[in-house]
Amino acid sequence: ADIFLAQARKLGTTPPGATPVVWGTTAGIVHSLEQCWAMENCPDEYVVYMLAWLTKQAPTEWEWARTWDENMLGNAGHNWWLHTLSGLWKAGLYFPELKAVEQFQTFAPDYFNHEITTLFKSDGFSRERSGYHFGMADLADKIAYIADLHGLALNAEAKDRLAQMAHVPWKLIAPDGGIPHIGDGFRNSYKEGPYFFTLERLAGRYQIPESKFVAERLPDRGGKAS
Repeated sequence: ADIFLAQARKLGTTPPGATPVVWGTTAGIVHSLEQCWAMENCPDEYVVYMLAWLTKQAPTEWEWARTWDENMLGNAGHNWWLHTLSGLWKAGLYFPELKAVEQFQTFAPDYFNHEITTLFKSDGFSRERSGYHFGMADLADKIAYIADLHGLALNAEAKDRLAQMAHVPWKLIAPDGGIPHIGDGFRNSYKEGPYFFTLERLAGRYQIPESKFVAERLPDRGGKAS
């Protein structure tokens, strides 16, 4: 909690306009709040800082995202879009009292039903066709899980696309446990923890034994992903 508070205080001393409008920043703010707010000693000062940043960032990020065209893949398959969608939706869902983000809670289920079938092809791979798929699959599944917890049921087509999507990550893992360079993505070396937990979660939620098999053979689990 002390680390979170120190970060928030640093943000509080940042001159107005000095923080860039970067895609996915809203998602990062919400993720940080998810982590700290769950702590019994989460400082109120931290929450105030972060919510203030959220109300400034989210509307500006949304206006920028709306300008993305298909030259950037727009919302037809770019990992930027899924990160932005995730952050804005959760901001609206968690904090509907905040006028700056309340509209975004309506992204699920209907809008997400559409987006999931746009972002991922029928074979389950992201339309962007890059190594970023691993992170996109992780994000999309978390959105679906949170939507389900809040009684926001996705339609059958979206659920089927998510299931196909969940079968791809274990196939992307290289023998050394990393993610190979595909498309504009860079070569991701093995990261202890995150890959394992994503593969394990997808294995359980979508009944994929191959995903569990690969997860248990990652380097930090005493084996190899080959």
